[in-house]
Amino acid sequence: MVFLSLFLTLCGLAVCVRSGRSRTLSWLLGIEALAGLFLLVAYGMADYFTGDGIDSAVWYHVRYGLRGAGFQEYRTAILLAAGALGVASALVVGSLRWRNPHPRRPRFLAGGQLLLLAALLINPGVKDVVGLSRTHAPATADFFRHFQPGTLTSTSSDHRSFIFIFAESFERTYFDKQRFPGLITHLRTLEREGTSFTNIHTVEGTGFTMGGLVASLCGVPLFTPAHANSMSGMDAFLPGAIGLSDLLHDQGYYLSFFGGASLDFAGKRKFLTTHRFDETAGFQELHGRTQDRTYINNWGLFDDTLFDFAFERVTQLANEKRPFGLFLLTLDTHHPHGHRSKSATASLYGDGANPMLNAIKASDELIHRFVRRIWASPGGEDLVVIIASDHLAMENSASDLLKQADRRNLFLILDPRNPTGKRVDREGSTLDVGVTVLPTLGFKGRINLGRDLRDPATPESELAHIRKTETLLAWRPEIIRLWDFPH
Repeated sequence: MVFLSLFLTLCGLAVCVRSGRSRTLSWLLGIEALAGLFLLVAYGMADYFTGDGIDSAVWYHVRYGLRGAGFQEYRTAILLAAGALGVASALVVGSLRWRNPHPRRPRFLAGGQLLLLAALLINPGVKDVVGLSRTHAPATADFFRHFQPGTLTSTSSDHRSFIFIFAESFERTYFDKQRFPGLITHLRTLEREGTSFTNIHTVEGTGFTMGGLVASLCGVPLFTPAHANSMSGMDAFLPGAIGLSDLLHDQGYYLSFFGGASLDFAGKRKFLTTHRFDETAGFQELHGRTQDRTYINNWGLFDDTLFDFAFERVTQLANEKRPFGLFLLTLDTHHPHGHRSKSATASLYGDGANPMLNAIKASDELIHRFVRRIWASPGGEDLVVIIASDHLAMENSASDLLKQADRRNLFLILDPRNPTGKRVDREGSTLDVGVTVLPTLGFKGRINLGRDLRDPATPESELAHIRKTETLLAWRPEIIRLWDFPH
């Protein structure tokens, strides 16, 4: 559709040039053609990042910005897109400036206009933008039948400390032995000691890092206000969506967040501050403490560096009397090619030709090593560990294999007191992660649209209804109101 739309646009321009049109019509047709070409370039660039065109992840980052992103990895794609935009602009402007010696030909003008309209109608960029900007009738009554504001009650006097590892783009699909034989070995060992949730879907507004964090912790998709500068002007990030961190903070937990990438990327710092994290550290905060300042990648710190800092912090927190939660966001498995930490001892995957699968294999080892190291440390033998993908992998060097599978997110709860090896095959989504964790920590509660996947009282029909794209889009106006709560 991209090439067909491009072909029709060029044909439409050529026919319009020969129509002998007026100056005013020239500019109107030029703007129409240029808009179509710009959207084609935007679609191509977005699809290179997401593998799904101009989706909610692109929409979010257009509004919030890309400060802190690892642009170096995408330098070639960015240069190609800039070149394409330059060529498109030159082509259209050149067509408009060409003096047509022929008299006006209404048929040519009508034919050219029809070609340009046809090009816009089949333009995938137009389709995606229209789809994202659709408005739905507010379904207020239905929303409030399912929305359960965050609340928490204690079920035990023993409130467990924990480590929550968000594994960047590390989806459960990589566990598929048929498509990826021998890829995941170490995490399978941990899986046999914990509770594994095997049917975690990605829903609308959650398929990128900030969307995944918001969904897992706050139980709502990340929909943002559409007015200009809506994100940068906010002094709080979804303050009305009381989530896991807010609830645990009120219970006396000390909450930390460590990540190898910049906290200024995509509003991460503002989100963490709004939702009651006591301590946050990203690339800027941790890089200055490293022994080798050159050991970094285009996005930030390698995961072996992050895990070393996290281990040091856990040993400190374990000596304090208050319960704590340490959240980590890894980086080595970031698209498009991944970044393999140098301390990984695992061999390359297969013939070593696929860099993303090499990074996944190394991350499988590093996460396992970190968990075992924590459990073997003084005060760490009782820590609950949660491992979850932030979202499904975006376009990467393993995408052709991933797209052949029925893809799901990773979600494991590891409790050294109760090494069950249990599988929960119930269908849920990343919206359900936060509230499903609570019983292991000694609580029960509600977190907005999330449901405890181990609670038989929740009917399958309700879980399926909440997951539907059309349901969430219909609730979008109500979810956006959560941005306007006083902080």
